[in-house]
Amino acid sequence: MVRFLSVGDKMKFIKIFINTFISLILILVISISMFLYCSKSLISKENISQYVKNADILNADMGILFNREASNVTLKQQITDLAFQNNIPQEIIYDILKSEQINLLLGDFFNQTILYIVNGHTKPVMLTKTVEDMQEVAHASLDNHINIMMEEEQLDEYVENYCQSIVSIIPERSETLGNLPVNAIEKIITFNSFNLYVISVLLVVLLAIINKAVYKSLKYLGVAMLVSGIFYIVVGSMDYVISNYVLNQMSAMKPFISPLITSFLTICFKNGVLISFTSIILILCFLTMNAIAKD
Repeated sequence: MVRFLSVGDKMKFIKIFINTFISLILILVISISMFLYCSKSLISKENISQYVKNADILNADMGILFNREASNVTLKQQITDLAFQNNIPQEIIYDILKSEQINLLLGDFFNQTILYIVNGHTKPVMLTKTVEDMQEVAHASLDNHINIMMEEEQLDEYVENYCQSIVSIIPERSETLGNLPVNAIEKIITFNSFNLYVISVLLVVLLAIINKAVYKSLKYLGVAMLVSGIFYIVVGSMDYVISNYVLNQMSAMKPFISPLITSFLTICFKNGVLISFTSIILILCFLTMNAIAKD
């Protein structure tokens, strides 16, 4: 005997289907939001500074660094030559190159360079604060080298001219682009994530309406965040696998790409842990409220 579903059972099935469908969309939206956040975090001044340090950018070939043919001239050589041209004593420029400040300077510099190359911003410039920090490093070096007869004011002028002249090492945007997927990178950097946040909120509100209780939407939001969080934790833990795959395709860029991948995956892992922890709190809130509602 064929048993037909009652109207109540059909409505229950439809409700489960809609909740599952919306939850899948929520997982997708949260995952995309996290990817955009991680990508944008990667090109922050602090992360680029750490990348400069890890990738040993100072000893990078200028040609490969800017997506051109190898030039057999390193960034360190170029910066050192510019320093000598601006009358900075050899001892001081070596101290500058050994300082942590050079990584911060180059981090900010390459951050601006990325924006310049990707979406046509103005060429990188050295901020006043950056110049002042470099001057402090130069002053400390001058104090340690009593054999250098130079006034601080004169050294400040040299360092200021030096910082501004570093900008000259950046080639024109058209020379640098090459085969880079600029359009895709630009869309990621400039995409307004606020739209995704609005979509997430609307989906949660829709879940609350369907289930006729705000607290019930926390279950679906928590599960969606947990799935996305675990996914990014897994991806963030696959540094070796992902690095090998990418570097097999771009072996010439290994010194620069490898630290970049590691940095990106580290950001993914940290955010995955944060999202997963938040999701557990939301699920616990739902279970508590659900227990109270049943009582």
